[in-house]
Amino acid sequence: MGVGIPSGFPPARVADVAIRDERIAAIEENLSDSADHVIDTEGKIVASGFIDIHTHSNFILPSNPKAEGKIRQGVTTEVVGNCAFSVAPELPEKVEVLRRYLSVSAPWLPVEETNFAEYIDAWPDLAVNTIMQVVHNTLRLMAMRILVRCMSKEDVRRIASEPTATVGSDGPCVSPYGVTGQGKPHPRLYGTFPRLIGRYARDLGLLTLPQALHKMTGMAATALGLVDQGVLREGFASDVGVFDADGIIDEATFDEPHTYPSGIVAVIVNVVQVVDGEHHTDALPGHLLRRRGSALQ
Repeated sequence: MGVGIPSGFPPARVADVAIRDERIAAIEENLSDSADHVIDTEGKIVASGFIDIHTHSNFILPSNPKAEGKIRQGVTTEVVGNCAFSVAPELPEKVEVLRRYLSVSAPWLPVEETNFAEYIDAWPDLAVNTIMQVVHNTLRLMAMRILVRCMSKEDVRRIASEPTATVGSDGPCVSPYGVTGQGKPHPRLYGTFPRLIGRYARDLGLLTLPQALHKMTGMAATALGLVDQGVLREGFASDVGVFDADGIIDEATFDEPHTYPSGIVAVIVNVVQVVDGEHHTDALPGHLLRRRGSALQ
């Protein structure tokens, strides 16, 4: 069974993309309007920024605002607080339990009593957009056992080609320096999204390039209720990734996990360029996305 792309999502075409006031202003051939900044994307793929729908970055991002491990993959939005643990809410009687739980894998992480409102108010400026969720760590960690089963390569390939599966790194947003550069984390923290495109789509042919991109953009945005992300369309958010379809691939390994992927040309978050080739511009234009009525904005 192949991965389907619902009707209504624009097909690939050759065009220029204009961005104004954090929005896609126009997508046309041979745009003649002048611009303050131009990125040469000839021969490259220009896509909506990738959405990491399953992360553990809520502990990491405040101390790693440049978010290099993810932004250099083309990720422009991190969804946090959707798995086994989170920073908030942490009741007084739960703090020590969570601290012990994290002491082996991340002993440097701060674990303090807080409520969700205080946590949101203290969220800093970041390079990526963030979506917060209140997690079920209290139920999972305090009242249930956590069972772990390792997947095989065949499991991963089957899931990659599953029509309803989106893409998540299941990992925090780290960088190869500072406290997050310590130890040897799973290489997926630096390569989940380039691997789906370069390995599973391009090299193995388990799905097409448009299908892979849809899993990481439009499908994820629809699942989250993001009404103005996931597609390059006039009026939508100006989160954009540019990559070389022939060169994109993950480079991180279990021996050398703190390694950026190849093939990412540029990444733009809210009209600001954050990745320029091999360089991070030090910009922190990400927004904390909040629910407005029935949609996230």
